[in-house]
Amino acid sequence: MSDDYAAIVASISLAVLLIGVVDSHFDLSNAKALAAAAQPPTAVARRTRRGDHTYGLIKSCLETLHIWFYTCTYLITSLGRVRNLALIRSRW
Repeated sequence: MSDDYAAIVASISLAVLLIGVVDSHFDLSNAKALAAAAQPPTAVARRTRRGDHTYGLIKSCLETLHIWFYTCTYLITSLGRVRNLALIRSRW
């Protein structure tokens, strides 16, 4: 792996990771605000059968968080591998 390639991959991964952390923070605060404004869980469970809009928003925020969690985990692993390959190359 060349040093240029490692730098490009690392910088792109860090940029996407930063976007993911910021977006996750906003989604989590939106989900908390929607959950605080909603009815108790039993009332929410009854309303979901009728297609309550608040529950759908909370669910979409949590699904987005789930996707970003796995994306960030993959990017952190990728950065570790790039670092290891760059260290191996520098020792040769």
